[in-house]
Amino acid sequence: MEERELFRSLIKVNGVGPKLALAILSAMSAVEFVQNVRSGEVNQLVKIPGVGKKTAERLIIEMKDKLKDWQISAESQSDTDGNGDKQSFSVSAKNNVSEAISGLVALGYKPQAASQAISKLDDDSLPAASLIRLALKNM
Repeated sequence: MEERELFRSLIKVNGVGPKLALAILSAMSAVEFVQNVRSGEVNQLVKIPGVGKKTAERLIIEMKDKLKDWQISAESQSDTDGNGDKQSFSVSAKNNVSEAISGLVALGYKPQAASQAISKLDDDSLPAASLIRLALKNM
């Protein structure tokens, strides 16, 4: 639900459409994005495909106020868990795998073939887009 809210906030930023918002959320977790925006890390945002320096600066300026409440809720969740980082990483990896499978299904592959192609990959921690590319190369 929080990623959906973040996506909706992203597409409200001038110059950011649904495609770029998905690219941002695929390149880094929502928590990482919030941390980068809050700390003003332009260099981290520029590493995302499709985000230039001006777009990164605009994201930081326009999203900083919108993300105050979001970051607090994300931090409180990780603080309540003793191993917040490890759990968020495994959940993120599972989300990336399921997104990659959904992406392959959307491209016309059968769900069973898509899940087999993704399961053959060694690195599940990659973003969904990278998993899809690697799976397509191996199919």
